Amino acid sequence: MSHAPAAARADTRQRPHPAPVGLLSAWPGWWAGLRDALHAEWTKLRTVAGTAWLLAAIVTLTIALSAVAVAATKCAPRLGGSAA
Repeated sequence: MSHAPAAARADTRQRPHPAPVGLLSAWPGWWAGLRDALHAEWTKLRTVAGTAWLLAAIVTLTIALSAVAVAATKCAPRLGGSAA
């Protein structure tokens, strides 16, 4: 926290985002907060070094578990021609 006088700190504060144009201008205020939060998460995903490796590992694990589930499942052949 800065111990500078309030007048000196006022210039360093972030300015609010400019008003959105078009469809976004009709959104309530909490949508703007959600948009800011999603933008922050997107920035984090792009800048953290391990994100690509983690995503690749999750995709690989999902495919592997799906293959195991398919291999473990057997469907009995349908005997007879009648629809039950």
